[in-house]
Amino acid sequence: MRMVSRVALLSILVMLAMFYYAGATEHARVVNTARARADQSGYLWDAVAIYRARHGGPDTLIGERNRMPVYPWLVSWLYEPAMTPDEFFARVKAWNIRLSFALLATLALIAARALPPLIAANFVLVLAFGYFMYKAGYAQVELLFYFLLFLTVLACARQLRGDDTRRTLALAAFGGTLAALSHLSKAALLPLVGLFLLVCAARALAPLLRRGTIDRRPAFRLAAIRSAGALVFLASFLAVLSPYLINSKKHFGHYFYNVNSTFYIWY
Repeated sequence: MRMVSRVALLSILVMLAMFYYAGATEHARVVNTARARADQSGYLWDAVAIYRARHGGPDTLIGERNRMPVYPWLVSWLYEPAMTPDEFFARVKAWNIRLSFALLATLALIAARALPPLIAANFVLVLAFGYFMYKAGYAQVELLFYFLLFLTVLACARQLRGDDTRRTLALAAFGGTLAALSHLSKAALLPLVGLFLLVCAARALAPLLRRGTIDRRPAFRLAAIRSAGALVFLASFLAVLSPYLINSKKHFGHYFYNVNSTFYIWY
């Protein structure tokens, strides 16, 4: 009976995967026909610039401090000089669909470990057929960014829930690295990082403000662990970002320069 259930489950997964692939491919073919739609041409242009710089061409300011470099760097490995713009566009769309499968599979594994089976299944199905399928066939960073952001929030939440020294520091390093990669995908992580560090500071002070205990050593130890976690998180975040920040300082005079927040108030 267990074998029959596994075969039935595998059959359903295969059918859902086929339906997802067909839907994403058809959307990319019929709906997403213009490179200029949703800033895709910008990402493709950045990818070509990175490819040329890697092969001895000029070093270009990737993204012009609007688009971030992680996604164009990944896409640049798909480019070949003999390609026409439309051929490159088609290859990136097909690759992004395959990437979406990998992202969904990882999210499914996380959900299966953290949630009851029915809730995990609903979570993955809503993601797959409510959003991912309609964004997979685009030369855009959105799916990768949301995936990295989700992992960042999970790592930060896990860090806030535990006070074991080794686990806290490991999660802090992992979360800071993920936050930096998310920011290098889309420049939207600074508010989250600032809020997280404020929460960490409040948690570090909390044991020291409690009254009613004579022995203060456990409180100081707990405050030290939490403070160390916040510092490791910040150090990891800045270390991964440092090449990009130094480049921004060199060209624009500010480490965290962004063209949108500099010129457009609604950003």
